Amino acid sequence: MELRKNLRKNITGESLAYGYTLAVWGSGALLLNSFSAQPFDILTFVFGGVAGFCTLALIAFRSLVKEVEYDVSKNFIVSSTIHILASFGTVLTSYILITKGNPAFSKEVIFLIVGFNSTFLYNIMLLIEEYLSEDLYRLEKSLQTKEKD
Repeated sequence: MELRKNLRKNITGESLAYGYTLAVWGSGALLLNSFSAQPFDILTFVFGGVAGFCTLALIAFRSLVKEVEYDVSKNFIVSSTIHILASFGTVLTSYILITKGNPAFSKEVIFLIVGFNSTFLYNIMLLIEEYLSEDLYRLEKSLQTKEKD
């Protein structure tokens, strides 16, 4: 049994779901801690998450009714799998939205906004993490090249 190979496969396969789960669960837990949530509030949170994903799809594909190729063979930098910025940043932003928005907006509006944030901001921060990871990778490669010279 190749333990490290299997671990690598697990990490690469679970990376996106793990970070997204932390962002959504963390944001939802903050809402539940801050408010006495009723079923309508939870449905509003879910609707906000779906609206966030729909917005991302419209930005990325410019249509909701077109066929696209899905490439699962993309290489990525290991540091981009950790999701410090995407997970923590999304939950921190949800916390700020909850604490600062509470007096200004109704509970339902806050649930909607935090649901939207959980999906939308998480994915935007993933893009930033990927960009920063690629920069880190290029920096490491250039330092290795200089050490060889």
